[in-house]
Amino acid sequence: MSPFCGLNSIEAESMNEVVAMRRICIALVPAIICAVPACTDSEPVAPAAERETVFDPMVDTIEKAEQVDDLARSRMDTLNEQLEQSEGGRDP
Repeated sequence: MSPFCGLNSIEAESMNEVVAMRRICIALVPAIICAVPACTDSEPVAPAAERETVFDPMVDTIEKAEQVDDLARSRMDTLNEQLEQSEGGRDP
């Protein structure tokens, strides 16, 4: 007699399969949970050392241009302040 009372044999077989699958899942879930932390590195990986690329000269050129632009702006600000002081702080 089937442990599932009131079900025909096909339904009972399908219920047995469902129960078997549930048991397998219940058995595998703790194993998976325990295995996942073992797969991860406990120490962070250090970033790779920077190496020279073909774009380095261009990056250097851009950085130099930005430095020149900053210098030109600071000189322009200084000249504008001196001009305002020589005019007595008046707006044109």
